[in-house]
Amino acid sequence: MIGHEYMGMVSETVNGKKCQKWSSNTPHPVSSRFSRDELFPDGSVAAAENYCRNPASDPYGPWCYTMDPDMEWAQCDVPLCSKSPAEYINLSSLRSWTILLCLSLSICIIHKYDSYVLRRPALMEYSLW
Repeated sequence: MIGHEYMGMVSETVNGKKCQKWSSNTPHPVSSRFSRDELFPDGSVAAAENYCRNPASDPYGPWCYTMDPDMEWAQCDVPLCSKSPAEYINLSSLRSWTILLCLSLSICIIHKYDSYVLRRPALMEYSLW
C-alpha cells in the first residue's frame, strides 16, 4: 500500500483538479467507508482537510475527491524522495534506534523512538504524532 501514512500537503490531482475536503459532501458525497478518523494519519477526517490521502490503502497511492462536479476522484502526484534512504539518517542526532521506510519511492518516513518524521524533497519536516 503506497502512501497509506502520507501526510504531505499536496491537494491537487495528477490532472490538476483541486481536492475536495474529506469532511465535505460537496460536490461529491464522501463514502461512509472513508468517514472514520482512524483511516487518516492526520488523526481525523477534518484534520486531513483537502489533502491527498490513501485511506483505503489503494495500491496506486494517495488520491482525493475532486472539486470538479464531472470527476468524482483522481490519483495525486505525491513528490518523490529527493535523496537515497541512507542520506536521511543522521546517526549523531539519534537518541535511539531508527527505522527508515521508503514507500515505493514516494514517501520517506523515519521512525525515531516515539515520534515520526516525514521527509519530502524540500526537506520539510512534519510531525506525525
